Amino acid sequence: MKRNIHFWYLKRDATALVCETENVRQRVASLFPYKKTYTVPNTCASVFRENHLLGEGSHRLKHSDRFRLLTVTRYYPHKNLNIIKSVIAELEKRGKAEGVQFVLTIDKDDYQRVFGNGYEDSVVTVGAVPLNEVPDLYRACDAAFLPTLLECYSANYPEAMSIGLPILTSDLGFARTVCHEAALYFDPLNAEDIATKIVKIAEDETLRNQLKEAGVKRLQEFPNAHERALKYLEICSMLAKANRNDNVP
Repeated sequence: MKRNIHFWYLKRDATALVCETENVRQRVASLFPYKKTYTVPNTCASVFRENHLLGEGSHRLKHSDRFRLLTVTRYYPHKNLNIIKSVIAELEKRGKAEGVQFVLTIDKDDYQRVFGNGYEDSVVTVGAVPLNEVPDLYRACDAAFLPTLLECYSANYPEAMSIGLPILTSDLGFARTVCHEAALYFDPLNAEDIATKIVKIAEDETLRNQLKEAGVKRLQEFPNAHERALKYLEICSMLAKANRNDNVP
């Protein structure tokens, strides 16, 4: 019902539709064949582009020798954070759980609802983090981990690339469109596959370096915030000009 309501309003009110990946734009264009559709890629905030260096401890994490997997998000069902418990169980079967730690930014109430007690060593949350502290949080971890089920784009990808973190994420069209060769992909509904990929990325330094290098190259293809704003202004200008021409008697 919610989907149909969204579609009804988009059909009624939108002159044009802007998507953040070409993969999504093509799908939207097939749903709204009489609407103009454009792609304007998202990007990371300037605090990442400028590579700010913050004070020690601003990431709120204590030092750990574990391989840390970072997920920067609030709690939403489609983020698929619940799968982490099953992944930990798989890692325990393989004797690998002690070497891995998941780092989240969900609030404490959501943490308790999802994980309860008993996961404190394997899963930690630092709660909401101010934007200017987020780069330092990435630097305190070893890989970005996004087991998402549904997205059009995630700024977590260029954020991780800008810091030089390898990316471990769901094998979905939008993710491959954004990351290309800069990520190791898994089935987000298969805890065994996720655990296998975690062990692989944690133990293979060559692979991590390859993903980092691919991320640096891929990041150069994204616009910065200024370029992105100019693209939106260009689209608005074209639409306004077309509207004026249509109204000329």
